Amino acid sequence: DPNGDYTVERNVELIRILAEKLGITRMTVIGTSYGGIIGFNYAAKYPQNVAKLVLINCGGLPRVKKQGGHSQVGAIFMWMFRRHMTKGMIQGFLKNNFTRPHRPPQELIKICHDMRRRIGRNQESDLMIQQFCTGDPESVLAKVQAPTFIMWGMDNLTVGHLDADVFEHWLTSAPTTKKKYQGAGHFMFFEIPDKINRDVRDFLNGDMDDKLRMTQRVLSVNEKQAGCVC
Repeated sequence: DPNGDYTVERNVELIRILAEKLGITRMTVIGTSYGGIIGFNYAAKYPQNVAKLVLINCGGLPRVKKQGGHSQVGAIFMWMFRRHMTKGMIQGFLKNNFTRPHRPPQELIKICHDMRRRIGRNQESDLMIQQFCTGDPESVLAKVQAPTFIMWGMDNLTVGHLDADVFEHWLTSAPTTKKKYQGAGHFMFFEIPDKINRDVRDFLNGDMDDKLRMTQRVLSVNEKQAGCVC
């Protein structure tokens, strides 16, 4: 970004600008991992522009900061990881996010390696990490209105499958359906592409409309006493 802005809000606006340039007034948004964060924030801010939303192993929920710092060995490894990442290191990193017997494809390793070698990539990554903030995802998700398909790998070590239940619970203004996949991890669209493609296609074609449900919030005792209207 020429202004060094790598926030979620900036990415949301880039989607809006691109859609306007292409003359797209209404579309389906599909996001995975960090892309899912951008996707549901866009759907919340511009609900009139989103026909359907698909969230695959989506990030964006608050995390508890890990206790303690890196060891000296860990700090040296992270320095090398960011500045001198080899294909072997990338393969090892990706392999940890795939479930056996699946392995990261060579083409994915090559793409990631080429991206890491691009001039300025490390500085951009640092800015994105520094500027990232989950904010209040509960209130953001409550503004999403588009029918939403939540897809999750049961063996996902990056974002656990219980997060799918939280997304379903917080999408209170959107009809949702959820599916978890046994033996699949964070990159399940590489691991079981036929299943993922088929289910997304069925959702977009309306073949899963009978499975869509609305989440109804049950007020807590404190909210009832305060006369909260939700």
